[in-house]
Formats: sequence, structure tokens, C-alpha cells
Amino acid sequence: MYIILSIFFFAILKTIWYTLYMIKSEILESKEQTGKEMKRITKKYCDDLQHIFLRYKGKLISISDLPFIAYFNLIKNMQYRQDKPPVEIVARPKILLKGIQSGAGLDCKKKAILIASWICLNVGKNNFRFVASSKRKDRQITHVFPEILVNEKWLPVDATYPQNKPFKNERLTAKEIL
Repeated sequence: MYIILSIFFFAILKTIWYTLYMIKSEILESKEQTGKEMKRITKKYCDDLQHIFLRYKGKLISISDLPFIAYFNLIKNMQYRQDKPPVEIVARPKILLKGIQSGAGLDCKKKAILIASWICLNVGKNNFRFVASSKRKDRQITHVFPEILVNEKWLPVDATYPQNKPFKNERLTAKEIL
């Protein structure tokens, strides 16, 4: 009984510490502010991917060691779930991936952070950027995705939806670099 209570008490303390010190809460009031926070999180916490493991081709490896296409497909096949307005949530990779384990989905911002984190870790901190975009006639920005710099050319790597493919340009009515 004592061991169970000790474990329970430790779990509560860990949750309180995690809530107070690991999650930064901030109101994101514009796409520019959101983009800036996404870049900050990606550059600061991309190494989170090195501490998450999965089985790939019979071996236990860090998710950061997956080949890019395998990683892209993993992220694009994770459940999509839009944030409930007016709340916009961005978080470091380990928090996003822990959320998936508990049944949470990922919207375009979260999937963009995960893809950009792999690029940041494996290609370089200056080899990704975030793009805000629209496919609407009124050109209202409603989407964000990362691009990767390859041979001095920016290529889209939008893993938001299961049908998306890396490096495929979509027809956009508006595009802004964040």
C-alpha cells in the first residue's frame, strides 16, 4: 500500500512540475506571432526527437533516425484535429507526440512543427521555414506548412493530410513566409 501511495504521490508531483515548468502558455494573437513561436519551439526543442523511440525494420531506433520519407509518412498519417477557436496551440515535439499517445490529434501547426523539427535536427537549423497559405478565393490565410531548403530551392513538405506528398507544390491563392 505504501509503495502504491508513493508512486501515486510522485506522479502527482511530476504532473504539477511538468505543468508549471515545461509548458509555456501565451496568447498567440497573429499569424506572425504564431510563426515566430513555431520557429522558436522548433529550433530550441528539435532534439526532443532523439529521445522518442519506435521499431523500424525490426530495430528500435530514435524517431530522428528515420529516413525523411518514412518520418513524413508517419506524421501525415497521425490523426488530424483542428484547434477549437479561438485557441491556437503550439508545443514542443515531445508534448505533441505524447498527446498523440493519449488520443489527441494534430492540426497543421503541430504537424508543421514535427516535420520542421526533423529538418532542423538532420539538415540544419536554417534549412526550414514556415509558410502561411490559402487556397480560398478570398485569399484568407487558413493553413501553415513547412518548406525545406534543398539545393538553394524551397520545397514544400506539408504532412497535414494523408493524401499529401512531400515536395509537391499545391495551387495556392495566397502565400506568406512566416
